[in-house]
Amino acid sequence: MVAGNERWLAIPPKVKVVNTIGAGDSAVAGFFYGWIGGKPMKESLALAVAAGTATTLKPGTALSEKADVMWLFGQVEILSV
Repeated sequence: MVAGNERWLAIPPKVKVVNTIGAGDSAVAGFFYGWIGGKPMKESLALAVAAGTATTLKPGTALSEKADVMWLFGQVEILSV
């Protein structure tokens, strides 16, 4: 992610991927959940990655659950690049 003069690379935690359907949509939702909630952009990025990753844990078109997102959030690594 690039914002002004800052650039970050988000590394998701390693999980056993069940399905990727909806992961991108969940990532967008996770970002805006953080951003609209007043979180800094870097933290919103981590929420996006956590939400997208959480969705990959679910079969079919099931979306991520908040508890899974918050559990994964603390495992997302954000690097300044």
